[in-house]
Amino acid sequence: MSSTVLKAVGAAITILGIIFIVYVLYDGAANGTIGEAGKINTDAWLTLLGWFFILIGPALWFGETPVSIKKKLKR
Repeated sequence: MSSTVLKAVGAAITILGIIFIVYVLYDGAANGTIGEAGKINTDAWLTLLGWFFILIGPALWFGETPVSIKKKLKR
């Protein structure tokens, strides 16, 4: 994959993750709760995907690798 495509995918994933988290927080504030006891609903999935996208997206977008991983790979 070219770096331009990875940057575009990373940007899209990051923006989508931010939208998911903002939606879940807004929905929680509007309803007074996030999710329901005993049920797995869209709030839980969107929270999980949102945080995952926020963690992975910038790495693809900016192409940065954490320093600890770089050190291990150079050994």
